[in-house]
Amino acid sequence: MSVTTAGLAPAPTAPLLDDVRLAVLPASARWELTPGPGGAAVLEIHSEEELEIRLSVPLGDAVGFWHPDCRWSRTIVADWAGRAETSLVKGAAAGCLYDSAGETMLTFAAADPVPESSMRFGVSEENKVFVVHLRVPGGLPYRLLLAPRAASVATAMRLLRSELAERLAGLAEGPAALAGGPPGLTEGPPELAEGPPGLAEGPPGLAVGTAVPRAGLAGETAGAGRAPVPEAARVPVYSTWYGFSQAVEAAAVEEEARLAAELGCGVVIVDDGWQEKGNGRGYAGVGDWRPDVTKFPDLAGHVARVQALGLTYMLWVAPLLLGAEADCFDRLAQYAPASGGSPGARVLDPRHPEVRRHVVETCARLVRDYGLDGLKIDFLDEAMVYAGKPAHGDVTDVGVAMRLLLTEVRQALGPGKLTELRQPYTGPGMAGFGTMLRADDCPADAVANRVRTIDVGLLAVGGAVHADMLMWDPAAPPASAARQLIGALHAVPQISARLAGLSADHRAMLRFWLAQWRRLRPLLLDGEVEPGRPDELYPVVRAERGDACVITVSAARVAALDTARHRKITLVNGTAAPRLVLEVTGPGGAFATVVHDAAGRIIERAERRLEPGLSVLSVPPSGLAILEGTP
Repeated sequence: MSVTTAGLAPAPTAPLLDDVRLAVLPASARWELTPGPGGAAVLEIHSEEELEIRLSVPLGDAVGFWHPDCRWSRTIVADWAGRAETSLVKGAAAGCLYDSAGETMLTFAAADPVPESSMRFGVSEENKVFVVHLRVPGGLPYRLLLAPRAASVATAMRLLRSELAERLAGLAEGPAALAGGPPGLTEGPPELAEGPPGLAEGPPGLAVGTAVPRAGLAGETAGAGRAPVPEAARVPVYSTWYGFSQAVEAAAVEEEARLAAELGCGVVIVDDGWQEKGNGRGYAGVGDWRPDVTKFPDLAGHVARVQALGLTYMLWVAPLLLGAEADCFDRLAQYAPASGGSPGARVLDPRHPEVRRHVVETCARLVRDYGLDGLKIDFLDEAMVYAGKPAHGDVTDVGVAMRLLLTEVRQALGPGKLTELRQPYTGPGMAGFGTMLRADDCPADAVANRVRTIDVGLLAVGGAVHADMLMWDPAAPPASAARQLIGALHAVPQISARLAGLSADHRAMLRFWLAQWRRLRPLLLDGEVEPGRPDELYPVVRAERGDACVITVSAARVAALDTARHRKITLVNGTAAPRLVLEVTGPGGAFATVVHDAAGRIIERAERRLEPGLSVLSVPPSGLAILEGTP
């Protein structure tokens, strides 16, 4: 592969949208651009061969490029450095380039996020442009959704999410095989012979589209439909992982569950360690998925006792991992030739029907035999170890195989069961499979939890976004512990501290913040969220709905407050400073103000007048102020 994109074979370009230009290879490929009903544009490309889609835009004032698996790399890297491999269980072919004001310059997302594809992106030093090159399989229509320039990344991504959600809503419940196409893909529009009607002549090898009605939508979004999000996916969770690690046992979990219910949690997830050979932070024993009877002598009875507390019960499982100490190893080892990132385990290749059958039977058996309400399904991204490698099963593409597997799992579990999925397999293609979309592991890292939950939410079409489990130093001041809650505020929190050992101050802090989260849930989960620039790590996040808003400030920044739009305001101080600086727009006015410290104690109750311009409000570190406009 060429070191830079300038060294690739040249291809003619054509204007696409705003300042974006497009080139498509091979030259025989045909494309059209049509408007979507909500303002997005749909680029549809037809080719029997592998496609290379090249997007380019002038550098202008570009400062950052966001994509679903960007992690901490959010600046405009050189094109020899920007790489991402995507599939159903690894990110998504999507991205957003933006300038120093946070306004977008290029925003796109694949309408079909299933197939294995690769993305190359960055600044072309030779051509002085920002480029995105996508390589995707041929043989089916490929559709890319594009948003016009928008005021922020969140605004542009909201438009694409709306378009994806509409397409999901129109899909059939289960996938249908496409005759002659890759196994497991759903049927698309008829193959084009001379190109779709309405195409105008463009540069050689390209067809430039006019506004014509869109083709059929089947197959665009994994054929999974859009899974409904049950109420249990939208309530605080108690997870055993950071509190217990693998040292879980029935009596202790039941006591923690009782305390969690009293504090306002609605779900318990028992994580790694419940299963046989589940000790030592390794995975050499996984694969059989039977309970360790020394820890859980009666797992079904234990589950029922926790459920009797009014809690939903979920169990952790990593069904693609296979350890050499498992009883099933000899039977399944031929389908697990590669090791992934989990120490001591091989990875089962989902492109084999025998693997899919094993995974489906395992998940269905656990739910059936122990009366579970759902599963936390971990390490699905490990399947990407087989991406691009020769296949010896009935499917060649990892993404297609995983969609078949997850469709069968969903059908086997039946309606109403919860499933937790984790970054990086939380993209739009998983909307039919996951009710809980969790940020990747970031123990005690409130900054990472804030960033990762916002990242997941930018492209989450279905499911409730969940924070990584929260842990903190039990000897730290309540303000320090509360910052973990504040970092997770704009997602569903998962508590993973040992509740029985918390001090009175920490327990009061936790009760207060969970109560505030429940009060603010309509804004936090269902409101319109504006987090600002991704490269700044979202220091000021605003969620609003109607005349109410909540603003979380996590760095020394000025928070904009529009008193013409918002009369019910919650301000959260996620900094170590004892104040928040506001820039008030609108008419200002009188506000009844209540200020709480980190543990929830009221330290001020007053009538306050906010005038247009800068204003300083005293709020303790990790504290909260509630302002309500008065006549």
